Amino acid sequence: MSPSNGLVRLALATGLLVPLTIVGSNSKSAPPPATVPVTPDGTATATRLPYTGGYTATFTVKNNQTSTVTVALTRESSANVTTTGQDYTSVTLAHGAQINVNVYYNVGAATSAYVKLWAEGSGSIDAGTWNVPVGPTAAATPDAGTAPNRLTNTNGYSETFTINNQGSGTITFALTCSGSSNVTCTGVSPSSVNVTAGTPATANANYNVGATGTGTLTLTATGGVGSDSGSFSVPVVSYGLAVTPDSGEELLRRPNGSSFNAPFTVKNTGTATDTFTFTCTAVANITCDRDGYGVYLISPSSLILAGGAQATVNAMYKTSETGTGRI
Repeated sequence: MSPSNGLVRLALATGLLVPLTIVGSNSKSAPPPATVPVTPDGTATATRLPYTGGYTATFTVKNNQTSTVTVALTRESSANVTTTGQDYTSVTLAHGAQINVNVYYNVGAATSAYVKLWAEGSGSIDAGTWNVPVGPTAAATPDAGTAPNRLTNTNGYSETFTINNQGSGTITFALTCSGSSNVTCTGVSPSSVNVTAGTPATANANYNVGATGTGTLTLTATGGVGSDSGSFSVPVVSYGLAVTPDSGEELLRRPNGSSFNAPFTVKNTGTATDTFTFTCTAVANITCDRDGYGVYLISPSSLILAGGAQATVNAMYKTSETGTGRI
């Protein structure tokens, strides 16, 4: 007889009184401990990346009975774990002896998971459990992308990140961003996304930049198991140019002459590589020389200079009457 809130045990014997034991629902007694226990009981493994394999869960089976026992060993796992084998299907243990048994497994989609090993026989049944977090559920990309050059001490930039759900179903991910010493994140739009597995979502991280140098913009998606971050490298640059000499003096030139050359030094004073093109102006009795197509005779006519680099540029000119001119 099994009442809804208790247990009635009857023992019958012919010609004997029947002892009756009633255990009520308020009973605090716990089941006796397994005499052949399996451990651990709910210890967590390291987080496993989704859809990876070659993992091992090690269990310990111990005989706490007073005599030798033989127990059958069977394994169990959650839906997103595939076990591929175990060391033994049964073991015989003397009193007080123990043995380690490995269960081998692969993992699938990101979520909480487990691997169990059951030991049953000789009047005992018990299971040990490893909890297996599979994640992160989120996958934020790119990882170490590169943003365009940003001019020092300017505002209002944005980079786009993609968020994937490596688990199953739909997960809500909270989105946050961070910068570096010369990159300040001002917010993420939207601040959270609902992502169905197989259908990625996008979000924009907004930022300002400060001093020159290479900074980092990071977006972190949190939800499901763990979190994941994507990032952009942000080159923060300056642009500048210096042409010398200033008020230099050429050698004495004859009047009404041509094919004279004035050398200038052009320096990129910024931090970014830049392209420079050149033109020529002259005053008084000096004229910038041109070819038959009317193009100034400047060599080279353009330059690509890295930040801090310099080069010599020659401008051709001709003279008219005596006097002092300028190019």
